[in-house]
Amino acid sequence: MHHNLYFTDKWKESFEAIFDHTELPENPSYYVCAPSKTDPAVAPEGCENLFVLVPTSTGLNLDEKTIKAYRDKTLSHLRETMDLPGLEENIIYERIFTGHDFASLYNAFKGTALGLAQNLTQTAVFRPKTKSSKVTNLYFVGANTNPGIGVPMCLISAQIVFKRIHGIKHGRPLSADDTNF
Repeated sequence: MHHNLYFTDKWKESFEAIFDHTELPENPSYYVCAPSKTDPAVAPEGCENLFVLVPTSTGLNLDEKTIKAYRDKTLSHLRETMDLPGLEENIIYERIFTGHDFASLYNAFKGTALGLAQNLTQTAVFRPKTKSSKVTNLYFVGANTNPGIGVPMCLISAQIVFKRIHGIKHGRPLSADDTNF
């Protein structure tokens, strides 16, 4: 009810467009999050909160016309595949957030929301470590480091760094006992 993934029938071509050709996929796959299905407090009473993530290439320079056309295509597909009649007519608030927004607001390299690169060598354990191998006492936290993207992963990377700095060896999450110095 909360998380939904849609993979197009032509998923291979879709991912090739993103990773090999740096273009918008003709038939995109996407992720839909409906947090109000499990937590009604995240939307006004009688409303839904819907978040749609359509993966695209990094570094794209999209004009408003292209963004709107891709948005319309995505919403039309959502309406049809998820049986959501009246979807567009019932949107009260909408925000389209592109790679350009990630680049300008967060200084994200090429506008990526997924770390340094969107490929297997930047996934999970392959991400850069939290401790610099070149500069003594230099540590890194956040989406570009191990363990990865998303608020929980960023907080975990911060805990890893805290534990390293303070010599904490256990694998449990931090507790008040760990921070009493």
